[in-house]
Amino acid sequence: MEYAAIASGSNGNCYYVGDDEDAILIDIGVSCRRVEQRSLEMGLDLSKVRAVFVTHEHGDHISGLRVFVKKHKIPVYLTEGTYKGSRLQLKEEYVNLIDTRKKQVVGSMEIIPVVKNHDAQEPCSFIVKKDEVQIAVLTDIGCVCSNVARVLTQSQVVFLEANYDEQMLDTGGYPYYLKERIRGGQGHLSNQQALQALLNHGSSNLKHVILSHLSANNNSMELVESVFEEYGRSKQVEVTVCNRDSAGEVFSFSYNVNDTLVGD
Repeated sequence: MEYAAIASGSNGNCYYVGDDEDAILIDIGVSCRRVEQRSLEMGLDLSKVRAVFVTHEHGDHISGLRVFVKKHKIPVYLTEGTYKGSRLQLKEEYVNLIDTRKKQVVGSMEIIPVVKNHDAQEPCSFIVKKDEVQIAVLTDIGCVCSNVARVLTQSQVVFLEANYDEQMLDTGGYPYYLKERIRGGQGHLSNQQALQALLNHGSSNLKHVILSHLSANNNSMELVESVFEEYGRSKQVEVTVCNRDSAGEVFSFSYNVNDTLVGD
């Protein structure tokens, strides 16, 4: 299984998960052109993408979706609430409304929606599973609810939100209502909340954490790295921090005959 952050941050999100034959994108919150350019830089083959799954209707998750779908003629999977909230003008033939209680199948991959807490109309996270490998994309999750905890106990690879540093948010220039929205139970996870989620619920089989959706004004890659450095070392988990401003690295994991995940 290959996975990568084509874009990740409060300025736009797009995640790639696939195998040798098929792939999906989760969210397209940057322009179609940027997705194409970065995919080329990263060596990702967009012709393998069979579907786009949308977590919720906020602009940093859907701003490039309409143009991408129109150009590449790829179906979109999203909840009814997300579709209504997005006001996307998509051709009906490309729209697939999902039930969060039911999985979708793309090639040999299962895509499992998971209800989450965020200030959107019907948001969900997505888990991608193939054989014994489970990759979770957990951003914009507001709080570590029972669903998030359960997914963390089951996944080997996790894109996990580390949106803000609590002190930077407290002392920064955001108005009070926005600070409350961010740190409320339907906003975003702080660095410390993300760390605590991993310490409390991270699977013993967890191999890779990709810290995602960093704020431009209330966080930095250096801060996130310092918070998670000891965790990665003590748990023997690879920790990667997404760069808001550039294409990410493409990673690969497979399940070998000895039932051990190995990185390629």
